Amino acid sequence: MDRNKEIIRTSVVGIAANVLLAAFKAVVGLLASSIAIVMDAVNNLSDALASVITIVGTKLSERHPDRKHPFG
Repeated sequence: MDRNKEIIRTSVVGIAANVLLAAFKAVVGLLASSIAIVMDAVNNLSDALASVITIVGTKLSERHPDRKHPFG
């Protein structure tokens, strides 16, 4: 499998897992009135955002070289 495709696939799986985990933690945190658990859910959402940034960076790195960007 192509390295970039594997990075993107892994990132998508990570995004899905982090979003599901964040939703679960948010519900549990709200039911338990625990700010710590709710903030941990927010942390999972920031991890999902980091995976989105990884996907964007991987897509940008696939660009072919041109006159202004000789290395792509």
